[in-house]
Amino acid sequence: MEYRKFNKLSWQPSLLGMGCMRLPLQTNGQIDEKETAILVQEALAGGVTYFDTAWPYHGGESERVMGNILKNYPRSSFTITTKLPSWLIETPQDIEKYFHLQLQKLQMEYVDVYLLHALDKKRYDHLKSLDVFTHLDKLKAEGKIKHLGFSFHGSLEDFLYILNDGLKHFEICQIQLNYMDISHQQGLIGYHELVKYDIPIIIMEPVKGGNLAKLPADIEKPLLKYQPDKSIASWAMRWLFSYKGICTILSGMSNLSQVKDNLLTFNSAKPLNQQENALIEEVRNQVIKRTFVACTGCQYCMPCPMEVKIKNIFEQYNKMYTYDNFKKEGLNLITKEGLINNCINCGVCLSKCPQSINIPQKLAEIKNNLTKI
Repeated sequence: MEYRKFNKLSWQPSLLGMGCMRLPLQTNGQIDEKETAILVQEALAGGVTYFDTAWPYHGGESERVMGNILKNYPRSSFTITTKLPSWLIETPQDIEKYFHLQLQKLQMEYVDVYLLHALDKKRYDHLKSLDVFTHLDKLKAEGKIKHLGFSFHGSLEDFLYILNDGLKHFEICQIQLNYMDISHQQGLIGYHELVKYDIPIIIMEPVKGGNLAKLPADIEKPLLKYQPDKSIASWAMRWLFSYKGICTILSGMSNLSQVKDNLLTFNSAKPLNQQENALIEEVRNQVIKRTFVACTGCQYCMPCPMEVKIKNIFEQYNKMYTYDNFKKEGLNLITKEGLINNCINCGVCLSKCPQSINIPQKLAEIKNNLTKI
């Protein structure tokens, strides 16, 4: 495992981090705590020391489960990141209230990294109006927060505003970046801005919500021909290895095979060579031509007041659209189980989507396309 050193951090994080937003589930939809414990044990044994959770993950249960599991390991053997639920903060008192609730759920005396979660300009300005940094600096002085930063979902313009305005406070930053999202949100321009200020970078969605772990057969064929013994997901991870400003790449691992595959990839940590980068460039071009909606399945848009199953609809339609395979069962999932007809264009989901997808518009387009089949 590679551990990268950054001046602004008091430890060297593992290049592979475990994201705790997609933990294994039981049949009732609750986190499978026993299976999750096995994944954590395997990850730690393989050199992973970085774990990332947040208030809303798994309906508020991710922090509790990770606390139950990690309490069985020496506190010095891992680092934990969680995040201030910025959309829930209405008063200055809420800042410390939520933080202490999170500490209780984690069963820890401190967190290694605390991020202002899913910022855009509007949320950042709101938190500043509540004097957020005074409260968080106090928690840092008390030793309850080791490093402060922010995670970002918004436009490049918002990113540059937040970064430059809060530069003296931020020691670390979490951004979405993968070979498909080089111009999405802050993109590579934002990456280079963080490098300029020597701010360590945590990468989320390296395989774009799983979309880059399994590609259409004709698109992934050249990758499998070049390296038949390597997973498609490993290409997305290795694309990031050459970006030296990155301290940790988060993977939302849901089963043991994903953990083992990631450890195999990260324990050699070989960046793509020139020929491999050319193959990825061609993959990018082909996928762009065949993706209908760039949804990562994060479900920040939920719950929908009309109970439209937005993630299910986008996920299934993307598969149907990409493969040109409009089977009856797929149509049923979208029209009946997905409840697409329930959408009333209320717009509640618009401000929640970290990918800035015009969800009602896309749902209307899908519905219109289905009527033509």
